[in-house]
Amino acid sequence: SLFQMTSEKQLQEMFQVNYFGQIYFTQMISRKMAKNKKGNIIFISSTFILRAATYEVGPGKKYTSILQVSTHNLQPGDSIKVFYKPTPYYEKFLLHGVGTSSNTIILIGIADANGKRPVIDGNNALSNQSSSYWNEDRQVILIGQAGSVESDFIIVDGFEIRGANDFNTFTDDSGNSNLSYSENSAGVRVSWGKNITIRNCDITDNGNGIQSGDEDNMNLVIEYCNVFDNGKSTSNTVYIHNFYLSSGENSTVTLQYCHIGELLSNGQQIRSRAHTTVIRYNWIEGGKF
Repeated sequence: SLFQMTSEKQLQEMFQVNYFGQIYFTQMISRKMAKNKKGNIIFISSTFILRAATYEVGPGKKYTSILQVSTHNLQPGDSIKVFYKPTPYYEKFLLHGVGTSSNTIILIGIADANGKRPVIDGNNALSNQSSSYWNEDRQVILIGQAGSVESDFIIVDGFEIRGANDFNTFTDDSGNSNLSYSENSAGVRVSWGKNITIRNCDITDNGNGIQSGDEDNMNLVIEYCNVFDNGKSTSNTVYIHNFYLSSGENSTVTLQYCHIGELLSNGQQIRSRAHTTVIRYNWIEGGKF
């Protein structure tokens, strides 16, 4: 799966270093040996290192769209800075990479001078057509892909994320348009990830606000978020919630310092099947039951 999502540019760089690099070096040494009429080549190897990168997205930046960045194939330490603009980013995408505790991958929203956060809106959103993933009707931002692409040490920080509900439509990664979201679609869905943090986000107008899958040993932290007016659907269902969280063995969900507002459906404010759920220092209001 990672091989399939490696960009052409990265493949060319790897081939240049690991193939031609060795040939060029061998030629140079061979010429030296011929000149000196002595010497042996015992072993030549090389290591290709993908260095951390910073991508800036927004008005006046190198990238005007989040989809111009390979969000599906990020490297340890990479950061994507998405700057506020008056209109939303009508985009949806797979966010994947395997970071480390010291080289976390971060998708961060940069607010304007008045504190307005960039908006990622699923309504009429376009999927990244340079990547391929399934269940596109289930979310705006997908972290990891169940069964194939496990993400680790990823942070999503500083956005308003909205519009994943079955009133709205989107264009998928094959270019098929006017596709409907599922009833239980989510603003952010953590499908397969280990150490994931969602921070400083407003998450609203979705089926589920934040949803996570059933991966074992997941450590999901949600903090300083404003999650409200989710549970939006064409049907009055009880199966969509502000939070619908992990059910894997030895999984831990920590929900802290959040404002959890009203819910539009007859679901629940917080539904968690995690092995350990920590709910602390939140303001929780409303609720149907």
